[in-house]
Amino acid sequence: MDTSKEILEKALEFEKRKNPGFINYLLNKSNSSDEIKSFGLYVIKKTESIKLATIDSEFQNDIIKKVFKDRELFQNNLRNKWGHCFDLSTILRVSVSSLTDKHIKYVEKCYSKNELPEKENTWICLKYLLGRAIQVYAEIMCLVENGFPDAALARWRTLYELTCSAEFINNNGEQVAKAFKEYDNRNSNYEWANKAKCFAGQDFVSFHSIEKQCDFSKSGWNKVKKLAHLPIHVGANGTFSRAGLEKNKPIPIGPVESGIAFPATQAAYMLGIISTIFFSSFVNIDSAINSYLIYDLVEMTVNKYYQVFETQTSDISK
Repeated sequence: MDTSKEILEKALEFEKRKNPGFINYLLNKSNSSDEIKSFGLYVIKKTESIKLATIDSEFQNDIIKKVFKDRELFQNNLRNKWGHCFDLSTILRVSVSSLTDKHIKYVEKCYSKNELPEKENTWICLKYLLGRAIQVYAEIMCLVENGFPDAALARWRTLYELTCSAEFINNNGEQVAKAFKEYDNRNSNYEWANKAKCFAGQDFVSFHSIEKQCDFSKSGWNKVKKLAHLPIHVGANGTFSRAGLEKNKPIPIGPVESGIAFPATQAAYMLGIISTIFFSSFVNIDSAINSYLIYDLVEMTVNKYYQVFETQTSDISK
């Protein structure tokens, strides 16, 4: 990487080729034959004047007003198109949170003397994993509702890992749950999983190994996971083919209206799956009703996104 001095020297060479009269003007003005010193003084003065203009309170207020105005206009346009979908996503999140809270109270009241102690570590892990999943889902929808689908899809990757971990812990018993709860990540994030019989004797366990043990991950989620990798890692696809790319902008940054449905629907599905895993840890009429209700809410939410997406695609093609 070039230092400031090297950049200054290269800039001087460029100006000497393109505008030699300007350099002569600087030398005459400073009464000096030192080109780099005269050019450096000019750059410093110019920088100071721009900095002073930038920190001017009136100038700052104008920028902030424009940013807020543009943001409000963008969000109003986005909500006009996707508002009903966003509302259903919120209802899904609040419903999962509310049903989870009620189920926890129900289980800890009804099972406290008998079955709960036998699955205490599993229960604690699933509660915390689902709680974190609900939080991540809220973060995903915050990004979606503000026009950042790439970031939302990157955050979905965490939701997917939480769901895989929840199923693996739920299927492999107390020893694995205890290891997860007490693990401090000194060596790898998944070493706790070697307490499971399927990894007996293995020093290193990867997330991919855990993923292969999960039933839900075998149902086509690998394609979504690969797409979610793109905005996380530096690569050509994630750089040149992201949802936030708008060709008419000098720098392709800022919120966009495209790519909204995909991260929102995939997040809804994943929240539904991890919720079902949680409710299946203690099966009773309460957990059965909760699972069916959340399934219906997920389907309703996803279908609405697809319906709006198809309507907008149809409008564009006309």
